[in-house]
Amino acid sequence: IAETVTNDLRSALQARTLDRTRIVEATRRVGTDLAALRRDLQLDLAVVGSFQRAGDRLRITARAVDAATGEALADSKADGTLPDVFDLQDRIVAQLSAAIGSRSKSATRRTTRETSSLEAYQVFTEGRVRLETLDGAQVARAIEDFERAIVLDPRYAAAHVGLGNAHFWQYEMSRAQNHPDAALLAMA
Repeated sequence: IAETVTNDLRSALQARTLDRTRIVEATRRVGTDLAALRRDLQLDLAVVGSFQRAGDRLRITARAVDAATGEALADSKADGTLPDVFDLQDRIVAQLSAAIGSRSKSATRRTTRETSSLEAYQVFTEGRVRLETLDGAQVARAIEDFERAIVLDPRYAAAHVGLGNAHFWQYEMSRAQNHPDAALLAMA
């Protein structure tokens, strides 16, 4: 549920999200204090939630919290049957994105595409889709896509960000092998 809601919120709000493993690692380092996590991870917003199950009934709740103030910005709740879990997740995302989007200045700033090159946009999108598969075998192709988008439009900021994310993904994979490649981190 957490992965789906996170991924769907990222898409709906065009926001940067953090991988759950980074959050778990930070929690081990600094504890669960929101202010400490905000400093460690540069958080603006935290989404927390839970689910309850009784037989085939399911309740999902989630809350968006301003990491700087601790103020709850949005609450959501969806009830239904276990076979309807996907619909319940979609309802949570719709409720949160509507509430967060209406309060977010960044949600309204993207009124135009960030590049005038349709080809750069297409190649960037292919790279982003490859990264979002969370398949390590796709990362090298995503890097090629982002680099091609940058060649087509060197001022295309989203392509530069995608390239940085892909290199960071490679670095994280090297850490999983207990051989962190600091050069990948520097490139990211």
